[in-house]
Amino acid sequence: MKKFLGVITVLAVIFAAGAAFSGPKAPGLEGGGKISIFVLLDRGITDGMNARQERAQNDIGDWMGSDLVRMLNKAGYEATLIQKQNEYTPGAGKYLLKATIVKYDSGSTAARVIIGFGAGAASMDMRYELSGKGESLLKYDDGVGSGRDWRNVARKLNENALKRVTEKMNEMHR
Repeated sequence: MKKFLGVITVLAVIFAAGAAFSGPKAPGLEGGGKISIFVLLDRGITDGMNARQERAQNDIGDWMGSDLVRMLNKAGYEATLIQKQNEYTPGAGKYLLKATIVKYDSGSTAARVIIGFGAGAASMDMRYELSGKGESLLKYDDGVGSGRDWRNVARKLNENALKRVTEKMNEMHR
């Protein structure tokens, strides 16, 4: 019984250490403050979309924006989801991350379930721009597909964004 408890304790410590050190970590500001990132998620809704497409874009935008803010906060940033760009005021240690859904295809659930092997995959293309004090610091496009569902696509794009933003912040705040 003691050996079993010892093994469980060792595994718990290893798991906790792995969880504590996994993923990108935000650099701090001089003086110990946190970097603020305001996230503006443009859902990419266009005039040619029908009500179902608009609803899908809004649903994925809501989920994706909240998830990205949660991930940024967990990494050590002070992140806030905003609805309009004028809610962001430039300043020292304050950045705006604008994420735009360029193209979203929900794929086919039936094809994913029945056929598999990537059939019916969901996919999304995004455009990102990170700016601070009125100047563009980072611009890039990203796209992901998944044979599972749209949440996997959104999560992978958010993970990629967190990694890219953190790389840029580490470069700027050494």
